[in-house]
Amino acid sequence: MAIPCQNGCGLTAFGRHSSCCTACCGPEGPHAADCSEKNRRLLKACAKGCGRPAYGSYRTCCTHCQGPGSRHSETCAGKCKRQCEALRPPTDVPTPARARPLAVPEAPTFQVCCAACRTTFAVRPPSAPGTSLWAVCPECWMASEAQVPAGCPGSKPPSAGRQRALLIGINYTGTRARLTGCIKDVHNMKQLLLETYGWKPDCIRTLTDDDQQRMPTRRNIEKALQELVKDARPGDTFFILFSGHGSQKVDPNGFEEDGMNETILPVDFQRAGMITDDQISDLIVKPLPPGVRLTAVMDSCHSGTGLDLPFTFKERQGWREETNPFHSPSDVQLFSGCVDSGTSSDCRAGGAMTNAFCEVLRGNPYPTYPELMHRLQQHLIYHGFKQKPQLTSTQQFDLNRPFFLTDAVPNQNSCLGRIFRRRFEPCISHRLTSGPLAEMLAAVGGLILR
Repeated sequence: MAIPCQNGCGLTAFGRHSSCCTACCGPEGPHAADCSEKNRRLLKACAKGCGRPAYGSYRTCCTHCQGPGSRHSETCAGKCKRQCEALRPPTDVPTPARARPLAVPEAPTFQVCCAACRTTFAVRPPSAPGTSLWAVCPECWMASEAQVPAGCPGSKPPSAGRQRALLIGINYTGTRARLTGCIKDVHNMKQLLLETYGWKPDCIRTLTDDDQQRMPTRRNIEKALQELVKDARPGDTFFILFSGHGSQKVDPNGFEEDGMNETILPVDFQRAGMITDDQISDLIVKPLPPGVRLTAVMDSCHSGTGLDLPFTFKERQGWREETNPFHSPSDVQLFSGCVDSGTSSDCRAGGAMTNAFCEVLRGNPYPTYPELMHRLQQHLIYHGFKQKPQLTSTQQFDLNRPFFLTDAVPNQNSCLGRIFRRRFEPCISHRLTSGPLAEMLAAVGGLILR
C-alpha cells in the first residue's frame, strides 16, 4: 500500500521510510536528485510547476501561485499537508463493542524474495492460489514475478458456489435529467471484478441505456434481479451495481425512520414508475438462504438504506439497528453513495462513489471494513465531494473481518422477519421538490408528497 510522505509534499514515502527522501522539507521541497524517479505522486502536481500538489480538483495549489519561487497564500502549505494526511489509513479505529467476534483470518499475505537485492517482504495475494503477480520490492523498487502458493495462509480459495454480477448504468440520454458518468461506472466496476478479483466475463451481466439489446427498463431490471439470485444456494456469491438517478417516495407502512421509501429510476420511469427499496428487497434479499453473499453498490441519490437492510455501520460506534428492522438469514452488504437524505455526485469520469470504490479496492483489495469506509470518505473529500458513503448489512459481523467478495458469515439473527416498534411520519427532503428530475416525476405522478 502506498504511504504518503510525512512531510506533505505529495509524493509517496520511499520503501519503509516515512518520507520520500532525506532532503524533503515539505511542500516547498527541496528534494534529492533521484527522488522523483524513486517515488510516485499520490496527488497531481500544481499546474504552475511550483512542486506542491494541486488542491482538490483545482489545477493549482492556491490562487496566488505563479510558479517556482513565487509567493503562496498563507493557508497553502497547511492545505497541501492535510491532503496527504487524509490519504493515510486510520490507526486508531477501535473495535466496536457491539461487534460479535468471529473466527476470521487476518488480511492475506505471503512472503516474496526480491530477485535483485534478496530482501524478503510481504505481499497481499489475489483471491485465488496459483495466480501470478508482479511484486515491487520496497527497498530497491525492482519488480519480481511471484506465484501465490497453494497453502498461502489466509488466502481465499475460489468460491465453491456460483458467481453472478449485475451492473446497471443509466445516463437518461435525451431527457432533462441526463447524467454523464453512469455507463462509465459499469465499465469501471466490470474491470474491477475481472482484473482485481478474477471474475469470469460470462458471470457478469450489464444493462445500460446505450445498448438497445440490454436497455435498463423497469421490466428488464426486475427480470435481471430475479435471474441474479435464481436458485441461490449456500456458497453462491452475487454482486450488483446501480448507477443512475435515485429518489424517495412516502412509505405507506411507516417502517422507515424518515417515513420515506428509497427508490431507483429505470430508464422508462416516466412511463413505468420507480422501483422502491421494498420491491428490490423482495426480489434479491428476502429470497436468499443462509450462506449466500450479496454485495451491492448503489451510486445514486437517497441511497443510504436502498436495500432496507437492518444494520447500519457508524464510525467509532459499530452497528446500529433500525427501529423497524427486517431480518434475513443471508449475508447482504450495501455500499451506498450517500445517506437517505443526501445526494450522490456524477461527473464525466463517472459517479463519485463508484470511482472511489474501485480506486480504493484496486489499491488494497482486502481492507478491513473501517479502513474501507475511511478510505472511501477520504477519496471523496480529496476530490471535492461532500457526500458521505454508508454501509448497511443484514448481519452484525466483526468489523475487523477482511473485505472479501466471496465469503459469507453465518446467520446471527435469532429472529427473522419484520420487527415493528413504531410508525414514522414522512419527512420530505427539499431536494425532492426542485430541479428537472422533480418536475419530470411530478408530471407523471411519481413524486408522492401526500
